[in-house]
Amino acid sequence: MIIVILGVIVNVLNMEDLNFSNRAFLNKDGYHSNATLVVHIEDEASDDWSYPFYGSWRISNCERVLELSIDLNTIKDLNNTIYKMEKIIEVTSSFKDALERIKPKVIEYELKRKEDKKKEKLK
Repeated sequence: MIIVILGVIVNVLNMEDLNFSNRAFLNKDGYHSNATLVVHIEDEASDDWSYPFYGSWRISNCERVLELSIDLNTIKDLNNTIYKMEKIIEVTSSFKDALERIKPKVIEYELKRKEDKKKEKLK
């Protein structure tokens, strides 16, 4: 179906196509805590179009959970949500870079601890 909003032609997908969900398990094999990222967008449109779309972005680690409820009912809401996701990606990427930079120090620390334990056993 094609509609016009504010003079812009918009191709509206079949409402069934608007539902989206994705999940990732965040731990490598061998870690037993529950760490996940779950995202979804739902079409909740009713005949009156009161609150047609809803989304959530949820990250958990063990019992700790952070969930963002995503407003999608106006283009302003949608643009703000896209901005939020861009910022989350930007900050998370810089955090990952910082972790990579500290990795040699962590390796050095771990080797030093192992060496100290060996020395302690020899006493």
